[in-house]
Amino acid sequence: MTAHAINETWTTSECVLVGFDHRAQSRSIIRDAWRLAHGLHANLIAVSIELEGYAAVRRRLLGFLKYGVGMKAHFLDAQRRLEEHALLAEDLGAEVVRLKSTDIASALVQVAHEKHATQLVIGQPTHTRLEEFLSGSVVNRLLRLRANADIHVVPLSREQERED
Repeated sequence: MTAHAINETWTTSECVLVGFDHRAQSRSIIRDAWRLAHGLHANLIAVSIELEGYAAVRRRLLGFLKYGVGMKAHFLDAQRRLEEHALLAEDLGAEVVRLKSTDIASALVQVAHEKHATQLVIGQPTHTRLEEFLSGSVVNRLLRLRANADIHVVPLSREQERED
């Protein structure tokens, strides 16, 4: 340190950003992110992104194909779970951020830059091959966009795979 004329040390801080949605898996993702933040003595920021524009229309169409006439009930249940997940994040001390965007990955990267996040926690995708072909992979887009943060992907358990 003296070779570089650094006479004192300074504190650094970690910041963990977690992306969540309506899926049951989000509860464990938020808890995993909290454990990471707690272990690093870091701030925790929980981000929920609502799709808008063409991406939202495409997702609604795929939802209709998947759930048929039960789509409205599924949508209401999803909204209820999303609120529960936001409350869980707040209870764990997270700052909850809600956004609307046409691109989930770029919105996560934007928030990560604005909040100076050093760790990014997301869940394993649950899309079918058709959905991934039509919409692309959020994980792959995050890697391409270079979030300047470590990216942690929480895997699904067998029970969670059956639920979604």
